[in-house]
Amino acid sequence: MLGDKKFGEFYATACELANRRKKNPPDRRDWDHLHAHYLLKRDVFLTWDQGIICLSQELKDNFSINVIRPDQYVQGSGLYKQGRRGWRRLREKTNVLFL
Repeated sequence: MLGDKKFGEFYATACELANRRKKNPPDRRDWDHLHAHYLLKRDVFLTWDQGIICLSQELKDNFSINVIRPDQYVQGSGLYKQGRRGWRRLREKTNVLFL
């Protein structure tokens, strides 16, 4: 396996937890995206995917990944008031994956 063994092995647990919480578990592509984010040491992972959001506490506790919805992130940062300049400043001071 490329990457982090512990993270890769957590996938089965993540799927089980998501199923118990009545959410669709992340598929392999989503998990690979999250894994790449983790390997790049990003601070925040933005997603609308409820299967990943429902795992936010476990991802934070085990891998220090903060999972939040994009709208929550924008509201919390005040970007909607600052326009492009705000995005540029935020990008410079945080380690967020911008796609």
